[in-house]
Amino acid sequence: AVGYRAGVDLRGAPYDWRLPVDSSKNSYNDRVRQLIENTYRANNNRKVVLVGHSMGGPNSVHFLNQQSDEWKNTYVDSLVTL
Repeated sequence: AVGYRAGVDLRGAPYDWRLPVDSSKNSYNDRVRQLIENTYRANNNRKVVLVGHSMGGPNSVHFLNQQSDEWKNTYVDSLVTL
């Protein structure tokens, strides 16, 4: 990852695919939201590019659909799904 610094501007949010995405007991969305906000702040308030692989794509879309437009406009540059 030329030019990226692990844990600073390149971060991961692995998901246990056995858990339902919309489970009220699942704090995954809370952790992802915090990770995005922390990454934004750690990089001089630069919007975050999300990359979702396999089921990470639909999970990312579900996550983003739960966020306000204001939040997305502040923190998220784009979503790339693979």
